Amino acid sequence: NESYNKILESLNLVGEILKTAEISSTNGMANMMKEKLNMCVVIESILKNLDYLIKEKNINLQYQRECDPLTIFGDKKLLDLGLTNIFDNAFRYSPNGTVSVSLSQEGNMAKLVLQDNGIGIERSDLKHLFQKFYRGKNAKELDQTQNGLGLFATRKIIEMHKGSIKIESELNKGTKVEVRLPID
Repeated sequence: NESYNKILESLNLVGEILKTAEISSTNGMANMMKEKLNMCVVIESILKNLDYLIKEKNINLQYQRECDPLTIFGDKKLLDLGLTNIFDNAFRYSPNGTVSVSLSQEGNMAKLVLQDNGIGIERSDLKHLFQKFYRGKNAKELDQTQNGLGLFATRKIIEMHKGSIKIESELNKGTKVEVRLPID
C-alpha cells in the first residue's frame, strides 16, 4: 500500500533527523563520513527521489545550474537529508505552483537557491523556523503530517558543513531559501 509506505518513510525520516540532531549537538564532526561530492549530482538525485511529490502537488519545476562539476567536501547522507527537507518544503507548500532551483558558484561557495510561489510564511513565524518542532500556522493548516523537525536538523547539517542557510518569505507570495556551502 502506497500510503503505508509513505508513513514508514516519514517515520524513518524522523528517526534519521533525530539521530542527526543528536550527532550534531555532540561530536558531530567526528562522526561525519566526508567525501568529495558533486553538488549537481546531489541535487539531481534529490529531485529524482521527490519526483512523486512534484507530480502529486502539480509543481512546475524550473532547474538551472551554471557549473558542473561543483565539488564540495561533505557527508552525502547528511547533506541528502538536510537538503531534501528544503526541497520537500518548497514542493509541499506550493501546490499547483512554480519552484525554481538554481545552483551556481559564488566566490569559494556553492550557492543553492530555491524560490517558490507557495503559501509563504507569516512574518511572526520567520524567526522561529529553525527551532525544534516549530511549524508555522499556515503550514500546519495545509499539511498536518509534518513534525517541525526538518529545518532544525537542516540548519545543523549545513552548519556542520561550514555553510549557511537563509530564508526570506512573504505570506501568500512564496519563500526563498538560500544555502551556501564551501567548495572543496
